[in-house]
Parts: sequence; C-alpha cells; structure tokens
Amino acid sequence: MDKFRLRAGALILKDEAILLIEFKNDHDDGVHYNLPAGGVEAGETLVEAVIR
Repeated sequence: MDKFRLRAGALILKDEAILLIEFKNDHDDGVHYNLPAGGVEAGETLVEAVIR
C-alpha cells in the first residue's frame, strides 16, 4: 500500500497578481511555479494548515 500525505494549498490574489512559489530541483531541466502549499499535520484542520 502506498503512503500519501494530505496537503493544503491557497490561491492568494493581490492587486491582480497571483502569489507563486518558484521551484527547481536537480532532476528537472527548468523552473516550475506552484501555489503555496504544505502538508497537514496530525490533528490540524485544512484551514489551520493553509494559515500556517
């Protein structure tokens, strides 16, 4: 059985701009842009995780 982790993310808009996180790792040839997100901790709600 594969393990999975619940993630919470947010679409943050300000002055017609979108907040994105620049991401690059050693296995990719280019830069990627992602929405801010992260794993949900045990006992934490999705809203709490997004705020954190």
